[in-house]
Amino acid sequence: VPSKLPMSNSLNTINKKQARFLGYMTGDGGTSNNFSFTNTEKDVLKDFENCLSVFACKLKLHKGSHEYCWNIVKKTKKGSSQVPNLAKEFCKEHELLNTLSIHKKVPKIIFKS
Repeated sequence: VPSKLPMSNSLNTINKKQARFLGYMTGDGGTSNNFSFTNTEKDVLKDFENCLSVFACKLKLHKGSHEYCWNIVKKTKKGSSQVPNLAKEFCKEHELLNTLSIHKKVPKIIFKS
């Protein structure tokens, strides 16, 4: 499990997976109560999970919810409880964390990449 965010060479750019991840989170991500993703399309879920691999995270079906609500959790290994959820940290860095959908904006980094 990486201990730092996997960024590209420049401080002003992000890679394609990170850009798609931010797009998915802006459109279908839940960042105010649960850190989650809501979608039913298998192709979208597969691509989103592919994007999550950059952050050492995965999707886990939200218990007690509909079959289309997924929690974004870190891939855990023994002794890794102190490692943060890197996808969550990335959302925080790009002002998407704890944001209601009505207040979400396209992250500024998208216009720089």
